[in-house]
Amino acid sequence: MTLDKKSRVELVLKLAEKLESPDLRWDHANIILNTYGVRSLDDDSFGPSTAETVNTASDEQLIELAQHFGLETPNDAPVAAVTTTVKSAQPLFVFASHLSKHKGLVHEVATALSTYGINLFVAHDSITVDAQWHDEIEKALNLADAGLAFLHDGFRASPWCDQEVGWLLGRHVPVMALKFDADPYGPFGKHQAQVIRNETPTIIAEDVVQRIRTKPELAPGLGASLVAALAISPSFAKTDAIWAHLRELRTMDPNQCAQLLEATKDNNQVHWASAPLDGGLPYPRVIVDFLRAQPGGPIIAADIDAYSVYLDKKDTEAAKRTVAAPPPKV
Repeated sequence: MTLDKKSRVELVLKLAEKLESPDLRWDHANIILNTYGVRSLDDDSFGPSTAETVNTASDEQLIELAQHFGLETPNDAPVAAVTTTVKSAQPLFVFASHLSKHKGLVHEVATALSTYGINLFVAHDSITVDAQWHDEIEKALNLADAGLAFLHDGFRASPWCDQEVGWLLGRHVPVMALKFDADPYGPFGKHQAQVIRNETPTIIAEDVVQRIRTKPELAPGLGASLVAALAISPSFAKTDAIWAHLRELRTMDPNQCAQLLEATKDNNQVHWASAPLDGGLPYPRVIVDFLRAQPGGPIIAADIDAYSVYLDKKDTEAAKRTVAAPPPKV
């Protein structure tokens, strides 16, 4: 059995407490560890701690030790998702073309887009000290999945902005225009620009993600971005914002499905939250159904099924506790 990360850490710490009990002699603790194939405790005060020694054990050894001490074994713990060998899409890398005097606004939009796992290349922020800025810009233009042009007065007259847009169009990647006080032009002008009036950087970023969702060629990268963002979501509100876009995708490959399953298990801002856009159901239940509908879902079907069984068992246990301890009568 393979333990998920959370179950493994919890089991290691519980076993360390048992082994450090004053009722258990040091030599007896080592006999127990050695019997199950785990190395002895270090008698050097500067050596590995008990917990560090226990952590060298395999998952199977940890479970056997837990059974020896009568601890509750995590047989019902969700197994770790299998990592597939299919080449997976990478999070989106978008090039920002803008006038330098508006770099503050562009930086704020980049920060807002990072909530969704999208990396907006802003030359003033992204180029490291002493790097050849000309080379770095060309490298970014060649790597970008898309472009985002901040059209302010003077944009067209800027040789850098004009050439950046032309470079991206020449690579046939999507270039999205944000119209502040200048219009798109030339081949760039055949697509409708997003008109910006008084929108905040957060709203601008949200609208950009909406536009990205309409572009099939960016869907795999968007999925990778959103899954990566969900894995580190710091709050229920951020989880809701990310999920609002992720739930619309039907392009998830096996690796992305496996990563999303792990994110659901490991991030308590996901697995403790409920999905307002899905009838208030717990995110784990909603995401299980979502994964089954993805192209990569069948590849990790065993992992999805195991997690679903785990959720069923947890729900049953919670129901039993509720029956055993009914609320007090008023």
